[in-house]
Amino acid sequence: MAKTLWEMLRAKSKGPVELQITNPLQLKIGACVNVNEIDIDEHIFYVKRIMEYKRVIDGNTYVFTDYDLLARPLGKEDVKVRIRLNPMENPDVVAGLTHNVVLLKLYEELAYDEGLHKVLTDTTKLFEVLENGVCTERYYRINDVQDSYKSQVTVVKEGDKDLEGLVKFGLEYWDYWREVKDEAGQPFNQFLFVEMDTDNGYFQMWRGEEIDAAQVSVL
Repeated sequence: MAKTLWEMLRAKSKGPVELQITNPLQLKIGACVNVNEIDIDEHIFYVKRIMEYKRVIDGNTYVFTDYDLLARPLGKEDVKVRIRLNPMENPDVVAGLTHNVVLLKLYEELAYDEGLHKVLTDTTKLFEVLENGVCTERYYRINDVQDSYKSQVTVVKEGDKDLEGLVKFGLEYWDYWREVKDEAGQPFNQFLFVEMDTDNGYFQMWRGEEIDAAQVSVL
């Protein structure tokens, strides 16, 4: 449908579409980012997608944001990571600490699987990784929650110019955690998020841990 001149001027005054969704880092598609974390700190990433998650719980809306980052090192395979920014319950605005930052890597993805869905919806609140019938990893629901979370996801990617043209889809997800130790023997929490596209049932599993916000820099 055609837009009036007034509508076009209003849209232009709002600025880039990336800044019209929840975007705590104020990043644009294609921006260069460095993540000071072992194994990936030598890479220069660029922002491939920005995703705004909105979920409604007891009538209240909660929002967090994912940044999909891609690095293309010369002569090597592409490196993909995801940075998740979740607002803190008690932010320290003076110190600039307003969001928890979680670094995630894609653990697994697959088309809809009934067996996996049953594991996610059973009453144990556990997610176990089995190898040859032996449990090698055991995760527990965060905050001992039983049910899944349902979100509306809005995606900004390269070439998007206005809000009306953005991809939006429903997502159901389950969050888990476990305590593991680093190479120095110090314990830390490792997170596992299992996401299911509510339109086609496609699963993605993202695993990672919280990092210091100072480890992420925009170049």
